[in-house]
Amino acid sequence: MKILLASTLAAQHDFETRYAPALWALADTLSVILAEVEGRQRRSITLAGEAAARSGKVVTAAGAVIIALQSGDSIRQRLEHAIAGLRLAETLEIERTIHHRIVGTSQDRIAQTQPGRGTFRRYR
Repeated sequence: MKILLASTLAAQHDFETRYAPALWALADTLSVILAEVEGRQRRSITLAGEAAARSGKVVTAAGAVIIALQSGDSIRQRLEHAIAGLRLAETLEIERTIHHRIVGTSQDRIAQTQPGRGTFRRYR
């Protein structure tokens, strides 16, 4: 057993002598890489928080734009209805004026052609 223990210790010493510098260098490299990964992770968390805040602002702005568009559309529809009503009223007024001119002209002609009608009849 003593020989086995001595052999194992010699093998361990030989391994450490051969590979210790490479293992220490590897450990240092892994420590540097781990620090870089942790730094990137912190930056990622910060960026994710900023992205979430900006997304919230975008959602709020989009909601405001949608409300403004709906409001503008509602106002546009009301203006279109008001304009349509004014155009209809204008058309009816023109038709009424034309009708009164035609009817008035016809009645004047009838009054002129029929005795006892027209201006003289008013004064009787």
